Amino acid sequence: TGVFVPGGHYSSGWRIRATRGAYAGRAILSSTKGATFTLTYRGGDLAILGELSRAGGRARVTLDGRSRTISLRAARARPLTVLYRARLGPGRHRLTITVIKGMVALEGLAITSRRS
Repeated sequence: TGVFVPGGHYSSGWRIRATRGAYAGRAILSSTKGATFTLTYRGGDLAILGELSRAGGRARVTLDGRSRTISLRAARARPLTVLYRARLGPGRHRLTITVIKGMVALEGLAITSRRS
């Protein structure tokens, strides 16, 4: 899916930007500390797609209650990058992405219905 994920919710502080090379040609970004994206979904494996850049910040990804901090910083802009990947069995899962600092640019999610 692109930046508009069915059932997903962005808190205030996010905006859409056309991004060359991005999945579906756009990204949703925020540099507002504490801004969140939440989603409860049925499926399996998950990948979060986004952009790495010099202005890239950090985000906390919480999936089914387990958190990991990811960095979106890189020496040069790299859209359409897998920022986070999780191998999960099929079922119901809850995802929250929280901006910790700097610019967080998301392009979409890839969710499988089962492991391949």
